[in-house]
Amino acid sequence: MSNKAKTVVVVGPARSGTSLIAGILYLMGVDMGQEPNPSPSNPKGDFEDDDFRELNRAIYDTARAGSGYWTPPYFQEIQEVEPEFSDRVKNLVSKKREASGSIWGWKNPWNVLTIPLYIPHLENPYIITVFRDPMSVARSAVRHTEKYEKVPLDEAERVTVGYFKALRSFVNKYRDYPICKVVFEDIMQNPEREVSRISSFLGINLSPKQHEDIVNFIIPRDKIEKERRLGSIRRLSHFASLLITNPKKAIRKAINIIYRRLGAIEKKI
Repeated sequence: MSNKAKTVVVVGPARSGTSLIAGILYLMGVDMGQEPNPSPSNPKGDFEDDDFRELNRAIYDTARAGSGYWTPPYFQEIQEVEPEFSDRVKNLVSKKREASGSIWGWKNPWNVLTIPLYIPHLENPYIITVFRDPMSVARSAVRHTEKYEKVPLDEAERVTVGYFKALRSFVNKYRDYPICKVVFEDIMQNPEREVSRISSFLGINLSPKQHEDIVNFIIPRDKIEKERRLGSIRRLSHFASLLITNPKKAIRKAINIIYRRLGAIEKKI
């Protein structure tokens, strides 16, 4: 791997495969800012960096009060609040860079609209964009949100298509940056090739054992339900470990889950 530091940002809509890519990067040795953090929808982990997620949510809410992932503000509205968040973005990126090794990054689906606010503050950025069939994303989103927002299929598809449109615009505008386009369906069909392509893009030399372990990390679609059942055990183990190492963070996660469940109950009422 090159000695020059790299910042790897995974950019793609929710349910498009960003967690899978973040997990692959994690196993390649990229510091993604957090442990796997398994969940029902991502049994092997979502690898979501809480700090970037919270900052992106703040950007959304400031751009348009009350907005969320499935009710996003317009990109122009996000651009208008860039001066207000410039220092916060710069400070967070600097903090993460100083705490990490020579190659680090993060993944958050909200990046699709907020990534232009980060680009000026990134050192040697490498962008991995993730694409997937929009209807497949929408169907996955309906299953994922059934306990919370209950996003209808047509609305999920409409919002997802909008995110992919924004992602393509980003790729066109920043074409001079190193960008690796990854397609979820391609990873499922040929994981060996795609893992090699990602490692080559980042200049990471994988041993045969590393390559095999990463390929095995990719869950075939016909085995996903079994992995979700195993994921329940992993989540309990992860929470128990977090409770010991970082009780404040564990309590914050528990409160967040309760808050979302209460929100789902309130919507049913």
